[in-house]
Amino acid sequence: NVQTPTPPNMIGVSTLGLGAATIALPVLAAMLTAWVRRSTSGTERLRSKLLMALQRPSPKALSPAVVEAWDDEDGIRWQRLVIASESGNGSQSRLPLLIARPPLSKCSKAMRLPAVIFAHPTGSGKETCKPYLKHYASSRCRITVSPDLRYHGERNPKPKGTPLQAYYEALIDAWRAGSADSSREHPFVFDMAWDVMRVVDYLHSQDDVDTTRIGATGISLGGMATWIAGAADTRISVLAPAIGVQSFGYAVNTDKWQARVATIQPVFDAAATDRKGPGAAVDAATVAAVWDVITPGLLQEFDAPMSLPLIAPRPLLISNGELDPRCWKDGLETALESTRKVYAAAGISGHFEAFFEKGVAHKFTDAMAARIDEWFAVHLDSDVISERTG
Repeated sequence: NVQTPTPPNMIGVSTLGLGAATIALPVLAAMLTAWVRRSTSGTERLRSKLLMALQRPSPKALSPAVVEAWDDEDGIRWQRLVIASESGNGSQSRLPLLIARPPLSKCSKAMRLPAVIFAHPTGSGKETCKPYLKHYASSRCRITVSPDLRYHGERNPKPKGTPLQAYYEALIDAWRAGSADSSREHPFVFDMAWDVMRVVDYLHSQDDVDTTRIGATGISLGGMATWIAGAADTRISVLAPAIGVQSFGYAVNTDKWQARVATIQPVFDAAATDRKGPGAAVDAATVAAVWDVITPGLLQEFDAPMSLPLIAPRPLLISNGELDPRCWKDGLETALESTRKVYAAAGISGHFEAFFEKGVAHKFTDAMAARIDEWFAVHLDSDVISERTG
């Protein structure tokens, strides 16, 4: 067999997996340019689909209303206010916020400051995030905001019932509304991610916020909302979700869904009854059916392997417990590999990190909190000048 040499200005494309052929370099350059454009457009198409999945009936105005404002003994400037999350007068249309601003004596008054959104876990509210807000404002010169996520805190329309009663009922209603009802709520994660994006809208309206430096973090449910909001909204410049990032598809396919399902068990029990009759047990098929209705696309195109790379090239820190049965480490292998490749291809491998704390299950630890704080210090604070008085 005689091998024909490759002519000058030609390249053998078998090395690119395109077969034993040769292509002129100018043609190859055009092909690569087209491939990059297709890749980019594919990313943006997926982001657009995610944005459409999250979309709520949105008012044009935020209509902020300050409920309370005060300075604490350390000079932290606090506010409680409410903004419009969506149109209408429903119980979830208004979004309560708790905001902490740094003491004027410590941070430059002339500077726009970075801001961080801190989202709470299931069963709590914005008040549980107050210690973190205070630390970020006093020690880091960050404006920090915590919202009440859907059916939590001040948005619980049945405060005299059990803490999660209204939340569970909303999830069951969303399931029973079915996929054909395009106006239905998505109370698990999706509508909460929308609320995080509305907080970003609010921060963009504030004169003292550097809108190029908005970070987001959250714990458990808040971590899931942070992850999905970050994949959809490129205005969030630094992300650090905690004990929330997971592969929903992996859990269903490997029959490891039990711990995640247990956090909102009533909707799955209702679905099992609706599908198979009273007393029916929840199985993997029921779990998949519920996810497909209340979070359409989360098992497929919006799951971690596809949505995490959408965050690149923005800095992303994932903090999970090594033994977390709600966020299986093994289930994230594909997602982490695909995400690392995107960051590496952009030459910014250091902008992505996944931390799995040894011996820890589903718990937000001091080590995670410290790592997240430092992640923001490196990637968000940058040139913030602190005028400390000693």
